[in-house]
Amino acid sequence: MNSALALQKLVYEQLTADPELLTLLGGPNIFDGVPENVKPPYVVFGKIDSSDWSTGTETGEEHLIELVVWSSQRGRKQTVQIAEAVKSALKAVPDAISSNHLVNFTWENSSTNRSKDNLYFTASISFRAVTELSIA
Repeated sequence: MNSALALQKLVYEQLTADPELLTLLGGPNIFDGVPENVKPPYVVFGKIDSSDWSTGTETGEEHLIELVVWSSQRGRKQTVQIAEAVKSALKAVPDAISSNHLVNFTWENSSTNRSKDNLYFTASISFRAVTELSIA
């Protein structure tokens, strides 16, 4: 499996296993593509950028992953609470994904914004991961 897709699967599994996050979202509302007629709050995978991070001895990739929180409330509070729960759920990401080894996984930054379409808030949370191809 492609390492970016394997990493996305791992992140999804970590998020859907976190009871605090699921309570804030009202269920496992974490999507790659949001189904029609689903109302916030939810978390959706945004951009995933991957680039070569190989060394002279190891084949590796760097991944920049964006998760976007959509709030159902007009204030910033719910968005920030969900964003913090996402960060907390991803603090203990396992180090093995598919045929790759996860060298590191770190939170990079977060930002909250009012949606352009309405008065609700969104939060964009960015993580950085480095993977190396495991040699079995």
